[in-house]
Amino acid sequence: MTHDPQSPLAVGSLLSWAAERGEAVDPLAAAAVVHLLALSGARVRGSLPEATPDLVRTVLLEALPQFLSVAPGDEGAALGVLRVLADRTRADGRLNAERHARLREAIDRCAENTCG
Repeated sequence: MTHDPQSPLAVGSLLSWAAERGEAVDPLAAAAVVHLLALSGARVRGSLPEATPDLVRTVLLEALPQFLSVAPGDEGAALGVLRVLADRTRADGRLNAERHARLREAIDRCAENTCG
């Protein structure tokens, strides 16, 4: 599910980038999060969707539970993907420091179960 030659989304690229940084990212969670962000209306640039605080909440609270069996409070793999994606977007120069900080704060709030 991580490499679909028909998909314009670069899940494999995100996984490789995370591995180069020494971060383990679940491939299934990465594919799910990347595709759900795109389906939820995220702007896609460089073959990766750009998350926003609102989209983080939408994906974690609404979309993800419909497609994967994720118990409330057990979104750890998806949260990790969102963190890596935020850092990758920042490293690619598509997110300034302030927006990156707001996005990471939204992800951290969701990790604390207070993003709803």
